[in-house]
Amino acid sequence: MRVTTTCPLCQKDYIHLQQHLKKSHHLANHEELRLIVLYSSGRINGRLTCPHCAKDLVRLDKHFVFFHSLSALDRQAQLKRAKQQRVLELLAALRASHPPMLSSLDVQMSNKAEEHPDVPHNVPETPANDPAAPVAKTRSRTATSLSSGMKKYRITRKIADIAALSGRIRAMKYEWAPSRFVCGVTNSTAIKHKLKHLDHFLKWILKTRSTVHLY
Repeated sequence: MRVTTTCPLCQKDYIHLQQHLKKSHHLANHEELRLIVLYSSGRINGRLTCPHCAKDLVRLDKHFVFFHSLSALDRQAQLKRAKQQRVLELLAALRASHPPMLSSLDVQMSNKAEEHPDVPHNVPETPANDPAAPVAKTRSRTATSLSSGMKKYRITRKIADIAALSGRIRAMKYEWAPSRFVCGVTNSTAIKHKLKHLDHFLKWILKTRSTVHLY
């Protein structure tokens, strides 16, 4: 079965979208043609803007997973919308450079956004009696707490790793000490220096831990 693609200009499905755009819509600008094909396919690389925190990210899909409590369907829909929005921005920039353009996809979508600023296009509206509506409203509020929790978790892991490393180095200090020396004394100046430096760093980490209020 052949895969069809929806034309964003006439909303009809075609097997060969690029040929349709050339023959039916008479698109001669190669860059305009490429961007409209990307709008339909969604195969666009580069940075995308997060609709929740307005950050430009290379892996927006991973950002949704770790920092926003979204379902799989919501992540897929919002990722598609972010890609389409990026293509519309590129089309608007191309139009501003005054090349010959026949399509007006970026202008049409901009007008729709002005008419319905609270309802993003290509994202289904949430019914008024939908029980999931209160959850959707609190998603943006939990973004900051999730980010803070992730940072605290990483700091805690670093502290545990450093403490374990300090214990291993102290054990190595006694294991490497020659038998003719008193137990606990080593002739390795480098190990002493590393251990002293690690002790200072561990104290600094513990002090930082108490100031960020991990618990």
